[in-house]
Amino acid sequence: MGTAVNVVLALALLLPALAVADGILRGPNGTELTFHDGACRSEKVLRHIPKELHPGFKTAGVLWEGKRYTACWASPPNMPEAVVIVDELGETGLIPRDAITFDAGV
Repeated sequence: MGTAVNVVLALALLLPALAVADGILRGPNGTELTFHDGACRSEKVLRHIPKELHPGFKTAGVLWEGKRYTACWASPPNMPEAVVIVDELGETGLIPRDAITFDAGV
């Protein structure tokens, strides 16, 4: 029974990494930003974001120079034409929303 539970838990941990992106931005040299509609839960990223803003952030990922980073993104209410992205290192960026290919509804 313990082994089956461990397998289920391992799969549950892998599912977010296997999820299809709701939005994507590809840049030069293989750079890629992926945007997901699920709430940001990464403590590595959330520690760089003021606590009162956490509810507005969603899950993202960054592929930069061949390395993957956990990230989160949000649409600032005062700038609906852009999204802000924060990665696990505390690096931030402001990206024009129309540069990102989003699935409907995101």
